[in-house]
Amino acid sequence: MTVVRGRWFPASVVLPGVGTLRRVYVLLAQGGDHDGLHIWLQPDLVAAHRLPVNWAATVVPRGRIRTLDVTLADGRIAVVTIGGGCRCGALGKWAGPEWARTVAV
Repeated sequence: MTVVRGRWFPASVVLPGVGTLRRVYVLLAQGGDHDGLHIWLQPDLVAAHRLPVNWAATVVPRGRIRTLDVTLADGRIAVVTIGGGCRCGALGKWAGPEWARTVAV
């Protein structure tokens, strides 16, 4: 079973080897078929980026957060910054992928 540890929009992600992605929908899921860090640039069935996470090195605090360091399986760090804009537009209206709406959060 996949457990959604966090979902954020709007968010920015500093992704090693890619750069900074702004106004993206980010979902952090643990376990099951959908494990990893998922980043959408637009509403779609498939994330633009799906990266495996080193869960032993990644701590997702409870409650509201502003930034989150996600340690990827290859040891690199992806920095997620939550907020920074309105919730308008296609991604703001999107509820996320079907699988993330049918599992525990």
